[in-house]
Amino acid sequence: MGRSDVSVTDSLTKAGVERKEKRQPIYRLLRERGQKPSWEDGVEILYRNDEGRLVRLSEAVEKKLNDELKERG
Repeated sequence: MGRSDVSVTDSLTKAGVERKEKRQPIYRLLRERGQKPSWEDGVEILYRNDEGRLVRLSEAVEKKLNDELKERG
């Protein structure tokens, strides 16, 4: 079988790219904690909560994690 070169590109709008970049630190923090984050619809973060359920990042949790990241410096 031959090898096919496939190029994958983001199809996000400029606003979507900015939002995803803003959320990258949260994604990394969740990954550090072993909460297995993944991207959905390009900019939404899914992760495993404390009960092990896959959930979408809420505004309240996002704020809490951003505050924690600010405290870390």
